[in-house]
Amino acid sequence: MGVVLINAAAIASALAGVSFEKLLKGVSVSLWTRNMQLAFYSIFTGLIVLYTTTEQWNQVQERGFFYGYTYMTWLCISVNGFGGLLVGATIKYADAVSKDISIGASIVLSTLMSTVLFGYSLSGTVAVGVMIVIYSVFIYSGNAQNPLECLCARRMRSAG
Repeated sequence: MGVVLINAAAIASALAGVSFEKLLKGVSVSLWTRNMQLAFYSIFTGLIVLYTTTEQWNQVQERGFFYGYTYMTWLCISVNGFGGLLVGATIKYADAVSKDISIGASIVLSTLMSTVLFGYSLSGTVAVGVMIVIYSVFIYSGNAQNPLECLCARRMRSAG
């Protein structure tokens, strides 16, 4: 049952990526306009939820919408907003597969940085996953014959 659900999630994600790419590339509307159109739905949904929960609605009316926001809250909002713009730009100027490869590479980079900065120890399954993602980046870039040889050749070219 788990495999069926994972496959269903993968298919839904692929369809969403393809439809989002078609949405961005199919019309000559600017990226900012398209992002505002897409953001409208989340704002509308959030306001409905806020209005229907009386306790939260009363707090907002008494203290204001931004009550309790810290610099960390604003930082998280800014990072998520920038990430959304970055995803939109990636899909508009590249494609959904490039976005997925980039996400995989960023997860690998975050995992490797966690080992250095926070002392996270890699398990065997995480190490295999990291290797698969790294190899998929080489496959997508067209250098899948021998990734180690390709990596060494790039280092030699940059050093020389």
